[in-house]
Amino acid sequence: MIIKKILFFISISILFSACQEQVKKPDELIPIETLSEMLIDMHMVDGIVQVHNNSRREKVELPKEYYDSVIFRTYGYADSVFRESIEYYSVHGGIQEVYTLVLDSLNTHHAKLEQMRKRRINEQKKERQKK
Repeated sequence: MIIKKILFFISISILFSACQEQVKKPDELIPIETLSEMLIDMHMVDGIVQVHNNSRREKVELPKEYYDSVIFRTYGYADSVFRESIEYYSVHGGIQEVYTLVLDSLNTHHAKLEQMRKRRINEQKKERQKK
């Protein structure tokens, strides 16, 4: 699901870059590294909520906008600054660098989680064999 969202954002960025309309540099532009960290956090929260809601536990009913607003506050940016920064980097370059950082980070997180999952499975197998 995370990959689908990333591909969606990349598609949108290509669409923005295809526009002939010039996008001026916003008064407040989020640096590429910070924007990447914000997007990583957004994708991580989306994934956590989705996994939680797909389990047999009580569903989380808060809208995505709530989580995003918490991330915006954490980083000290308004949602409008976030949108303007995405649009600016999409048109003037930089969005590929942003999403390269996002994908690299998410892939690293995924690899660590997968390694932990495999270790847990192996430990459980060993415990069952002892019995």
